[in-house]
Amino acid sequence: MSARMVRIDLRRSSALATGAAVFLIAVGLLYLLTNGPWQKSTGAWYLQWDSFVYYLRFMHFELVPVALGGGALLGTRDSRSGVAELFESAPRPAWQRSAHSAAAVGLAMVAASTAILVAGGVSVVANDGFFHLGWLPVAAVGALSLVAAGWLGMGIGRLLPSLLTPPVVAAAGFAVLIRAHATTITAEYYAGPESSVPELLTPMLAGTTRTAFIAVSDTVSAVQLGWFAALATTALGLVTASRLGTRIAALLPAALGLVVALTALPRDADAVYVLNGEAMALVCTETRDVCVTRAHAHKLEGLAGPAREALSLQGKLPDAPRVVAEIPSRGTVPHVPPGVLPVDFDELEHAGEDSRSVRISLLSGTVPGCNEWYGDESQAARTVIASWFVDEFTPLPDYFGDDGEIRELAESAWHALRALPPETQPQVVVQLRAAVQACRPDPLAALAPGA
Repeated sequence: MSARMVRIDLRRSSALATGAAVFLIAVGLLYLLTNGPWQKSTGAWYLQWDSFVYYLRFMHFELVPVALGGGALLGTRDSRSGVAELFESAPRPAWQRSAHSAAAVGLAMVAASTAILVAGGVSVVANDGFFHLGWLPVAAVGALSLVAAGWLGMGIGRLLPSLLTPPVVAAAGFAVLIRAHATTITAEYYAGPESSVPELLTPMLAGTTRTAFIAVSDTVSAVQLGWFAALATTALGLVTASRLGTRIAALLPAALGLVVALTALPRDADAVYVLNGEAMALVCTETRDVCVTRAHAHKLEGLAGPAREALSLQGKLPDAPRVVAEIPSRGTVPHVPPGVLPVDFDELEHAGEDSRSVRISLLSGTVPGCNEWYGDESQAARTVIASWFVDEFTPLPDYFGDDGEIRELAESAWHALRALPPETQPQVVVQLRAAVQACRPDPLAALAPGA
């Protein structure tokens, strides 16, 4: 294959334009549409490398159709230019000319994927994201899927050289991806945490990895790499083949890859998304009274002061906590060990990480995995708990602004707590916090007479 011919194809074909479109759409989705306050959490794409590549894979529902349509446009080039018969009469093998165009598309897709990683990685680095190499296979699957999509579009364009082919192929690709994703959502809703094999056959990930501690299984990434490599081989065969028998033979790699993928891909979501032990490892202060995970090690210094203040105020309780620690989980409500005051960085991403917000959040009985689903009564109970430790009514830092109903409910509960005999108040606060950390919908029941 001539490198010079590939460079000419890059300059004169639509390959570079397709790669540029993929890059611009991805960066636009990252920076223009995904920084709303409703998306703030420790699993936000700009905070961790894993979260970034997972979200990038989810965005392939937009990127793959562009690659398909761009490839199809290039595949119809000869027919649209009226030179197809002329090239067929040339002594040079047709597959060589097609291979140059395919190489140009492949290089453009790889370059676009690399540029997207760099553009998004800048934000992850700026936010001190935990770096490891485990996300590279996940990113590689996405890049390979774009190459396969570009080549598949070229193959279809050569088979169906019509002006309608590029938009139809792009629309069909979009519909297939959305349908596969809808299958996953339906399976999760009706059957619980089960994986959807149809979606795993696409480059999309389910978007359920909104935590810093989840990794895609190496087995899943390996199977997906094999599947998209087989699909790319078939697509390249369709691009370079000129006879019916060769085109039929080109389908064999994809057929074999599909059989292997259907056999090897797990059906259990817990086998697809696994806990990242490296990110979950604890890092503690020298006195080991404040601990966070390695994923949030950069937050330890800022957390230590407010955490120790919160621990000192816990002395008002029987069997007071002695350690502030981050309790990692896969999105479910974790068990809080005795003697531990948990910290929820997801909440602090919304409310702020200043000393007062951290201290009040810790005192209120925060627990990761539960706070985002708190109802008014649970928020009010947390307000009462935090206020009792500081001896004055202190509203919690709000997610999206002041909520008058929660404040009114909290003030009423605060007065009810203060009306109790001083010697019984600590035990009531213990009961309130236990109810909050268990995600009970009625934690204020602890204040009812006779509770």
